[in-house]
Amino acid sequence: MKLTVITPVHRIEYLKTIAKTISNEVQWILISHNVIPSAFNAKAMCLTMSEVESSWGVAKINYALDFVTDGYVYILDDDTIIHPDFDLVLSLNNTFDFIHFNQSWKNGKERTGGIVKKGKIDIGNFIVSRELIGDTYLKDGKMPDGVWAEDLYAKSKNPLYLNKTLSIYNALR
Repeated sequence: MKLTVITPVHRIEYLKTIAKTISNEVQWILISHNVIPSAFNAKAMCLTMSEVESSWGVAKINYALDFVTDGYVYILDDDTIIHPDFDLVLSLNNTFDFIHFNQSWKNGKERTGGIVKKGKIDIGNFIVSRELIGDTYLKDGKMPDGVWAEDLYAKSKNPLYLNKTLSIYNALR
């Protein structure tokens, strides 16, 4: 599976830890309104944007999506880390267009997947094919990631729910 991980950067100090959890097999796009230190240039494509930062990094994510032409997209918050079992996703075949999985918090609490609706899903616990995204971008508003997930899931022809924890939310806060 060809995968691009997009990280809207708010806290540059977390990037070194996040980088350790991202496989060299994936493309990593960092998007920020500030210049990202050159230490990440070897591992990631670093983008900057001058527009005013929107809530939840919506403008950053949408900007970065334009640099992904195919494969799959995963949005990873800059305080979230990928679980060691995440490489399971890379072994999946390309027949799924929406892949939903569980997410835990650093305190062990879990957001169990399987339900795609606002409050039950966020950007950190689904991967979607670039083809399915098309021109369906995030919109500013309350819970933009949940709304986007619902829109994409409604368009999905072959979704998959993996009953595995594959990311740790707010792990670095």
